[in-house]
Amino acid sequence: MMSITVRLMCGLAASIKATPGVGPLKEANAGTRRRRISLAIAGIPLPADWRCTCVSSCWGIVSRVSLRGEGCAVSEIPLETFEAFAKDGRAAPMEPGFFAGAETSNVLAAASEDDLRVANQRFGIVRRHLNGELSPDGPSVAERTLRLWAARYREAKAQHGSGYLGLIPQTSQRGNRGSELPEESRTLLNHFIEHDYETFKQKSKFVAWAALLHASEEKGIMAPSYATFCLATRRRPVFESILKRKGRRAAYTHELFIWELDPTTPRHGDRPLEIGHIDHTELDVELVCSHTGRVLGRPWMTLLTDAFSRRCLALCLAYDPPSYRSCMMILRECVRRKGRCI
Repeated sequence: MMSITVRLMCGLAASIKATPGVGPLKEANAGTRRRRISLAIAGIPLPADWRCTCVSSCWGIVSRVSLRGEGCAVSEIPLETFEAFAKDGRAAPMEPGFFAGAETSNVLAAASEDDLRVANQRFGIVRRHLNGELSPDGPSVAERTLRLWAARYREAKAQHGSGYLGLIPQTSQRGNRGSELPEESRTLLNHFIEHDYETFKQKSKFVAWAALLHASEEKGIMAPSYATFCLATRRRPVFESILKRKGRRAAYTHELFIWELDPTTPRHGDRPLEIGHIDHTELDVELVCSHTGRVLGRPWMTLLTDAFSRRCLALCLAYDPPSYRSCMMILRECVRRKGRCI
């Protein structure tokens, strides 16, 4: 359910009338006059900035009986249909403080699409419960769960001005995700992993943990368990851990592969002509035939760059879009110029 703040535009239908007892408010602004009008349709008061729920969706009245909803899609319905929705309770004003304030925006920004979908379902159920209506499909949730949702709805409405926020699931905040180890114990744990476990001696996890346990007892601080030590070693970067324990050849298969070059990409490869990057770019020029004057179009430039020296190894121009033909052409050009391929 999405709520969009809109303003009533001019040209309202004649059946939309001013609310009794509320007159236009005039104010001067740079030699011009502006009016703020409160209107009503089917007994629903409509201020100048207004939002409503209509058939389980959030809408904002834009002009006449045009409704703007999710995705900024505008739909027009007859005025009689909207009045029927209002009389049946399917069109009702939303809460005054709905979606207002920085804290409200933070809660909505932290919620995922699945959380909002669940909140929409809960909102429909809670609204029928508070209005004393029965669900058309019978009771879909337990009575105790329904009372809990209604209590959260009232609490959020009193705190934030919107009960909808209390119906958003807080699954991501469950559990204790913080570390229970003191800072000294975590520091000593990382020190033993880096300087005792990740070495060419290739000590086992149990032997390194036993040394950590002995050092913790000597310093009189809390020692991490063996499971915590194993979990900390698994969270270490695989490439760096294997490189420090077994060397570069063993860690080669775990090295992060660089797929593209940019100005901040580090030099990779052990020698020139080991790794090359092929890049295709459509040039910002239009070529014209010198004999017929016919526009030939924009050519594509294919470039082969050495990853170690960053030197251009080959260059090729063609009108065909990038394909396997472009890659074969640039490799043939590299062989012609350098006498070898990557």
